[in-house]
Amino acid sequence: MEQPVAFFNQTIRDVHLCYNIIEKQALDLIKTLKDFRFYILHSHTIAYVPNADVKDFLMQTDRREE
Repeated sequence: MEQPVAFFNQTIRDVHLCYNIIEKQALDLIKTLKDFRFYILHSHTIAYVPNADVKDFLMQTDRREE
């Protein structure tokens, strides 16, 4: 059985409070991956997301770069 080795906890503040639930879940996933990047950098990592909308949101291209 696999067990977690660490936990990530963060308080959402300021502009992030205005995000909808999909954006908040995507933000949490991104911040967690950045925080644990040292541990997952050279390993195969599977991130389970709460629903398909979060996956779709993360797969979008950044429109500001166009």
